[in-house]
Amino acid sequence: MRKRRSPSASASAVFRSIRSFVEEHDTLSAVVAGSIVFRLFYENSEFGFVSNLTSVSRIQEGLRFSSVADAVYVSNQPPLVLLFYDSVLSCLPLSLFNILCDAAGSLALFELCRLNLQHESLVEEPIERVMDERIRPPKILNRLDNTNWKLLVAAAYFVNPLSTAVPSTQPLSNFLVLLSIMFALRPSRNIPASMSVLALATYVTWWPIGLLAPLLCCLSQPADPPESSNPSPSSRRPKLAPAGTVILGLTAFASAMGLLLAVSSWTVSPSHPTSWEWIHHSYYHWATFQDLTPNVGLYWYFFAQIFSRFRTYFLVTFNVLPFLLVAPILIRLKEIPVAAIVSLVSLFNILAPYPTFGSVTFSFLLMLSCPRSVVRLRFISMFCLIALPVPSVLLVAFWRLWAIKESGNGNYVYFQQLAYTVFAGLIALDFLSASVSRIKALKLTRKPAAKLKTS
Repeated sequence: MRKRRSPSASASAVFRSIRSFVEEHDTLSAVVAGSIVFRLFYENSEFGFVSNLTSVSRIQEGLRFSSVADAVYVSNQPPLVLLFYDSVLSCLPLSLFNILCDAAGSLALFELCRLNLQHESLVEEPIERVMDERIRPPKILNRLDNTNWKLLVAAAYFVNPLSTAVPSTQPLSNFLVLLSIMFALRPSRNIPASMSVLALATYVTWWPIGLLAPLLCCLSQPADPPESSNPSPSSRRPKLAPAGTVILGLTAFASAMGLLLAVSSWTVSPSHPTSWEWIHHSYYHWATFQDLTPNVGLYWYFFAQIFSRFRTYFLVTFNVLPFLLVAPILIRLKEIPVAAIVSLVSLFNILAPYPTFGSVTFSFLLMLSCPRSVVRLRFISMFCLIALPVPSVLLVAFWRLWAIKESGNGNYVYFQQLAYTVFAGLIALDFLSASVSRIKALKLTRKPAAKLKTS
């Protein structure tokens, strides 16, 4: 019988692996260590880095109000988020907690990249060997297994300068989104874990509910292709039918979400656990854009210009618009659901009413988990990526001139936001187009092979 290792032996093994990693990647280790030290002693609350929806200062304000409001809920954050951050801030500095969230998120992204690359190599690499040169992806993919692609993507997520040292709940929500995708990609297809984590991410910030359908599509697919000669051990287990997977996933998501909502209502008012007044102060407050101030997005300027009688119509339009994109994107990219998830995350973050620089760069980093789509990007994406820092810097500069120095103009801020959104949107749309081209190339290569088999 196999002996269980003692805690000291496990700890020594972990330290040995860390030491070997530092010796092999000394430059990367120095960058990561410098990022940790920087984040411990610096806090970035500048315009564009923190939004009203994710600011920790709003949580602290809600905690102060809840302590004096005599059980009247006045915060704009869900109750369990308030309680969680109250416990965290009483034990850890916020900077250290965000470092831990980003470290866990980078590990989840590393595992996500590994699983996706493994699945893509099993499914697409045999087809690419016989693919026509005119539609074959660049040969850089042949060297992916010999490089530290996954490690570089995870390190880039951790040291991302646009989300470093930001007093925000965004590191927690990003980690939950990455964790739910990672559970869905595992060969065991852990449906309850993926759906429960997605429900938790939806509770923290509402937009991840748009990933429910693509995650269910991902969970419904087999871990290994039918023609795989070396299937993983977990893929030999009996699997649910696609309909059973969808039913189990929806049940797990609804159960977890219902439990979170019920516990929240009981937490706010134990004597009246059926009171849902807190939803009006949190989710309804977000959906009606009542706290919409100048940010990286475009909605604040639009709602400042329209007549009040049109406000309800455009509120419904802008809230529903991102979710209308779920069905067409999923139908078109159902064969590669990870690319559909990445495309939806990008569009949700760009079309969000409270976007930040960090949310958009999170989308770009998530694109790197699909290298076979990234290598098909056109020149327009490279141009937009190089040009993106220009409106970003001018946006912050013009906002300071307008809001702080009072010598600027709000229209100049809007023009830079428009340029920033256009550049980011073109990159997201080009990634979507590259994923569609990838599916077309696979289908065109499969057709002649299928004809040969039938003949």
